[in-house]
Amino acid sequence: MAAYKPSSHTEPRAAAWLKSLLEQSESARLGHLDLLVNTSRLDYSLPEHLQALAVPPQLAPLLEHTPEVAIADKGPLLVRIDLAVNDQRAWLAECLTQMYSQRRILVIHSRWPFAVLTKHLRCCTQAEWNQGNTTGLLRYFDPRLFLATCEMLDAAQSRGFHAPALSWHWIDRDDKPARLDGYAVPPQDAKPLVLRLSNAQVATLMAWTNAEMFRQNYALEPAQYGQLNREGLMRHLMHAQLAADRGSCFDDSREVFIHNWLVRHSATAPDLSELQG
Repeated sequence: MAAYKPSSHTEPRAAAWLKSLLEQSESARLGHLDLLVNTSRLDYSLPEHLQALAVPPQLAPLLEHTPEVAIADKGPLLVRIDLAVNDQRAWLAECLTQMYSQRRILVIHSRWPFAVLTKHLRCCTQAEWNQGNTTGLLRYFDPRLFLATCEMLDAAQSRGFHAPALSWHWIDRDDKPARLDGYAVPPQDAKPLVLRLSNAQVATLMAWTNAEMFRQNYALEPAQYGQLNREGLMRHLMHAQLAADRGSCFDDSREVFIHNWLVRHSATAPDLSELQG
């Protein structure tokens, strides 16, 4: 793998994360790790690279057999690493090191058979809203949106979504390992999941997406708004987006509205002219 060059401080962090993941696998008596890799805009073929290993891992493009099949080779890829296979473990270490700060990887501890887990995670990429009249891709596999997706689900949806997982793991926006426990339901007891979202749920997800775009467009940093870290900044920006929605501000004045909201609700805030300059 030569797509990324990790900085000197990344390698020990990635090594510590891998050590923790393997210890948890051992504690749970799992002989494998499942990685959900967001391959969008990845500048090399991950499946081709993995198939070149002496003993290739099990692979499944999640968007196969979905309405997004045309982009399946550029979408999320589920990879099951057999921890007893040395070259797969070596690849895992290299992958976690080189992608540590890229926010591409969700790690799943799960006892479910690979094919059953694939079917479940594939199903979770599909959502319905607007009384079932609209369908679309639920990008929970993007670690930047994973927690937002989980918080948006109602109790029944959450039980269904998290059924296969003992735990989920990812690297957050502050380059720190994050974890969320699942329900670890035996696969034979799990019910088919259909994610029907309310308008409020869709609005929340859109607020997170728009907040990320707003942050990127203005290259915002936490200190500009008196926030302690990037995760806190993103949540703050998300609430600003929701405030704009409540104010029915969907035209060209939206960014000014959001800026004014941030000025009123932040310990400090830059002038809009500074951001635009």
